[in-house]
Amino acid sequence: MSKIKNQELVLTDYRLDSGHFEALGISFLIEPEIVTRITLINCGLDEAATTSLFKAVKSLKCIEYLSLCKTDLSHESVIQLKDLVTNSGGWGLKELKLKDVKMNPLVAEYFFKMLTERSYLKTLAIVNYNFTEKTFSYFSEYFRIN
Repeated sequence: MSKIKNQELVLTDYRLDSGHFEALGISFLIEPEIVTRITLINCGLDEAATTSLFKAVKSLKCIEYLSLCKTDLSHESVIQLKDLVTNSGGWGLKELKLKDVKMNPLVAEYFFKMLTERSYLKTLAIVNYNFTEKTFSYFSEYFRIN
């Protein structure tokens, strides 16, 4: 918890795994308003760690911003992320930034399609992602309707 300043958790070049986020999730249950912004840069998050991160973040009542750099997203992690970006109860993510994120094309299609169906994001940044024609069409549709 010493890395949280002004309700923002910023970690750069840490090696984090799912166990770290399971523990963080427990602390978020105890103090659900401790963090409103999370930035993780080059923390070596694999698909399991990313899934655990999103599960932990769902315990926060005031999360508004999530930025991930050099992270892998799986179908399961995108399902967990869906709850964060589609919640209309006022506590869902408002800003999502994904930089150098790895998703296979089927996961990316699901992710971008999910955003077009219902998302309460106000800001979305996708940096350095190799779009397929189909994923780009979903991505474009998201911006057309929002």
